[in-house]
Parts: sequence; C-alpha cells; structure tokens
Amino acid sequence: QFMIGTGLLISPVLVENATQVDAYFPQGVWYDYYNHSAIVSKTSGQWVRLDAPIEVINLHLRGGTIIPSQYPSNTTTATRLNPFALLVPLNLTGQAQGLLYWDDGVSLFSSPNNSDSSNLLEFQGWFDGSSGEVAGTLVWNNFESSLPLANVSVIGVNLPPQNVSFNGQDVPFNFVSTSNTLWVSVNQPIFQNFVLK
Repeated sequence: QFMIGTGLLISPVLVENATQVDAYFPQGVWYDYYNHSAIVSKTSGQWVRLDAPIEVINLHLRGGTIIPSQYPSNTTTATRLNPFALLVPLNLTGQAQGLLYWDDGVSLFSSPNNSDSSNLLEFQGWFDGSSGEVAGTLVWNNFESSLPLANVSVIGVNLPPQNVSFNGQDVPFNFVSTSNTLWVSVNQPIFQNFVLK
C-alpha cells in the first residue's frame, strides 16, 4: 500500500492472479473512490479484505481531505487547460480541508513573493445533517487564470439539501442516497473566493 499526498490510499494487488487484497486502513473514515462506500476505522485502524478484479485498482479517499482534480488530456500542457473538480470526503465530524497550489508551469521558482507565477487556494468544508458549506479562499493570486471549477462532490452528507448555491446563485445539484454523495454543477472560475452552500 502507499499514499499519494495525505488523501489518497492505493492498495494494489502484488500477487499474480489474486482477486482480493488485504488492506490496512488507519483510524478515520475512508471512501471508495469509485462508488463512495465508506470504511470506518474508529479506534486504531483495521485490516479489510477488498475485492480486486483485474480491471480495478483499489483507491480510497481519506475523510477530511479535500482533493482538487483536473480532467485528463494526452499531455500535461493540454491537461492544464481543463476544468477542475473538487472531491470533498467528509471526516467523522463532517469536516474537510485542503489546498490547491497552482503555478504558471514555466517559472523555475514560485513563491508568494514572486509577482506573477503562482496561486494558492485554501478549502474548508463542513456538513451537519442537510446543511453545510464548502468555501474556497485565495491565500495569494499572483497570476491570472480563468480555469473553471466544473463540479464539487461532497461525500458523506447524511441528508439531501433543499437547494444549493454558489456565491449566492442557485446551482444544479443531485443527491445520491446510496452513497450519501452531493454532486453540484458549478462551472465558475476556481481561482476566486467562493462559498458553496
């Protein structure tokens, strides 16, 4: 097993022809990346036997870690022009946080003091019952980018909301009760201060 960052746990099969894998889940709630089913490890962690068909790599999201992603293309240059999505897997207390650092892809050294090379966006989320919010705050914004935030998926929401807004404007949403996932269509620039509630 290995992690990518603090939010993605990969549990690969390392034995030829195996169709299951034993995976260790540290304390907390972990969501299957594909169907958002939860594995809750309340005390000190636990081992779980996972199905591992040949066409699936077991990937789990740590509850509490907001993960920005971008739709793929054939090259990194083309991918950098694609819309973003946010995965917001809630922890056991209904909270999540994360960061998105974005540089211009060209400069050798990027920092908040480098006047035109990078942006930093901080995310905070909380849900309690059917109400909550996901907020984005620009920590610094040193170069112009109009890349859109296409959608936000909040995983672990207990009840469907009545309505959802992005910066005060109603936006389309769907609540999937089988996985307790709130999917929201946004299509607004990501590099701005925003509140989804």
